[in-house]
Amino acid sequence: MTSSCKNVSIGEYDPRTGLTHITQQRGRLLFNMGPSVKKRQHHDLLVEAVDLTMSSGNYTGLSLYPEEASYLSQQEALIIYLMPRKGEDAPPLSAATFDVMVLNDAHVSLACMQVYAFLKDHRLHPRRCRRPLMQSSFICDSIPCIMANSECRDVAFDVWKTMTCESAESAQRAKKRKMLMRVFKVIVCRFGDALPSMRSLRNAANSTISHNDLADNHVPLKVAVVHHDNTVLLFEVGTHDSNKTNK
Repeated sequence: MTSSCKNVSIGEYDPRTGLTHITQQRGRLLFNMGPSVKKRQHHDLLVEAVDLTMSSGNYTGLSLYPEEASYLSQQEALIIYLMPRKGEDAPPLSAATFDVMVLNDAHVSLACMQVYAFLKDHRLHPRRCRRPLMQSSFICDSIPCIMANSECRDVAFDVWKTMTCESAESAQRAKKRKMLMRVFKVIVCRFGDALPSMRSLRNAANSTISHNDLADNHVPLKVAVVHHDNTVLLFEVGTHDSNKTNK
């Protein structure tokens, strides 16, 4: 893989923050990645706090989370250098090396990275969940978590899908346009983890609801279970009826 490919982007991985800062953005795969609008404030504060002097180009303003950078690297759509880069001849990180580096961080979950890749492969757009922002640091407040001791820590991702809708421009014709729609929220757990109670699932779902966004109440909740062979199964949870759980 070379940087001359027209659809290959370039970025530099900062171990201090866990983010990969994009210096050359090419192609469409980077669309719908990086901090959502509601996380931009924390992102901007983080960027201001660190030195973003990079040798592979100027910072574009887009930073990727570990699961996003890992997915693009696996797709050979992103060249990643370690920051700070040790000389112009320093080689980029291989996809395997990058994954090993980010997984050495106790805050990064392999299961969440696997679920992210699974959803992307199904033409969906997972984004880190739009839970209310706290005053804690940007990176810690944004990390998707998995089940712990039968309790749900967090909804890991809001999952969006590109939909084609018709908008009537006049009585004679209708124009088709594409728009993103949030189709479900997902909690991540591993096969063999203790089954969470419906109460803990409901609490996890409610913790992400914005009082200013009534549509949040109607977004389905799903549990993504990562098996030992790395396959992923999705189960939809009926949080309003404790006797009903749908696959």
